[in-house]
Amino acid sequence: MIFLIIQSLEFYGIYSEYSTNIIEKSIFMKEVKLPAVTMCFKNTISTEQFCELHEEDCESPNNLEDFCWNHPIFCEEDASNLKIPKTEFDHLFGNISRKAQEYLFDDSFNDPKLYLTIGEFPETTTFVKADGLFYKCYSRNLHLFQSGSKLETMEIELNALELYFSRLVALSRIELFDMGNPQVFLGIHSPFIPFNPVLDGHAIRTGYYYTIEVELEREENLLPPPYLTNCQDNGPSNDAENFTNPNSYQMCLGMCESESSEASYDCNGGWTMIFLSRKFCIPSIEKVNTILNRELEIEERTVNCFQNCKPGCLKLHYKYQVKESEFVPFKVENMVEQTPIDILVRNKNFTLKRHSPAYGSAAMFSHIGVLLGYFLGISVFTLLLIFKKRLRMVINWKKRSKKNKTQKLNQMNQTHSPNSEDLA
Repeated sequence: MIFLIIQSLEFYGIYSEYSTNIIEKSIFMKEVKLPAVTMCFKNTISTEQFCELHEEDCESPNNLEDFCWNHPIFCEEDASNLKIPKTEFDHLFGNISRKAQEYLFDDSFNDPKLYLTIGEFPETTTFVKADGLFYKCYSRNLHLFQSGSKLETMEIELNALELYFSRLVALSRIELFDMGNPQVFLGIHSPFIPFNPVLDGHAIRTGYYYTIEVELEREENLLPPPYLTNCQDNGPSNDAENFTNPNSYQMCLGMCESESSEASYDCNGGWTMIFLSRKFCIPSIEKVNTILNRELEIEERTVNCFQNCKPGCLKLHYKYQVKESEFVPFKVENMVEQTPIDILVRNKNFTLKRHSPAYGSAAMFSHIGVLLGYFLGISVFTLLLIFKKRLRMVINWKKRSKKNKTQKLNQMNQTHSPNSEDLA
């Protein structure tokens, strides 16, 4: 009995931990979960429009002939009135950059000829920061927060390639800002994880054709509480409120840092991809001084927030190769020269890593059944022994009673029988 109790307690301890088994295998699925594609622009106002608005910050090239020889793309039409942003160091990194950044946050100054996307799909606009400058980004299939929208998928046969994303970018519209340095950056990443293409992506340059081949490398499925993987559902939900349920651990950490930044500086300094330009964080000395007495409180709240962050139940990992081919930019009707970017998805076997319950309810009931079987078996055996012992006691008692009765009768007969001497 003690052994059974110990076994039951040990099983309950294991079961109550909600441990999991990891199943990892290579599989093929015709329906492919597609990645997010993010393209970021340093400027979205054309140099032509900028110079019309800010003549004081622009000038004619010092040597128009040399300029047109080195940059023929800007001189295909009459270049006699060509104006370009001033190239002096103080103008480039002072007034011009600051003014151009202001237009970045105003959609009414987006150059409609800056890029052309093939096909129609919803885009998410965000901002990222790198080297003290902001970049405006447009993303396809981005799901940083839980919402009613579903991941994009595509049916592709085994080892086949399908076009997923195609864009033509008119880099010449903005290349005269900070000439010689990249203006556009591209990133391919998980739809659930924030990404900064300027820091971790690929620069797009004029004179090249970009072909990018992507494939899903690994998919991981975790289990929600009470299991040890302790993940948070990041599937579509019509009940989810906007910007409340992060779809990844990384996004949750960013939200915690953002809340800390909001409390400290009344601005957003935590997210990798920021949705509202008015929340950009430019701390002031006055604000810093006012929160010194709340520093410990804010830090404690942030640490608690970090501890409550959970990974998403679905994790997607992609790998891709960028092929950069020399290419003569071409014209599209009513547009300037374009730099083409094509993203293709190849469907191959990928690694599926799945966490399943180590002990389900069936295992629990099976264990209980075995224990009950053992217990009942031992109970019946014990009952038979007790019954046998009691029966033996009754039989022995009856034998003793009969023997005692016989002895008493014999004694009585001897006492009342006539003595031979008396008869004589």
